[in-house]
Amino acid sequence: MDDQTAEQRTLHDLRKEIDRIIQLIEGTKVSDNFKPAAREISLSYTHAQEAKMWLGQALGKMGSAMPAGLADKAE
Repeated sequence: MDDQTAEQRTLHDLRKEIDRIIQLIEGTKVSDNFKPAAREISLSYTHAQEAKMWLGQALGKMGSAMPAGLADKAE
């Protein structure tokens, strides 16, 4: 990632932060204390995943290579 632009690094950092938030939301989904708001929590989880995905699309358009471990395996 050394040859990335400052903008690409910013988007990568944002994706990492969103991934951290996704992990936090995931933890609330297993707690009984959050059951009354399960639908809202599920929607926030989905939209956080979508935000991460769209940032990945933006990075692709900016020429950032996808890490080999994340590339599609279908042929």
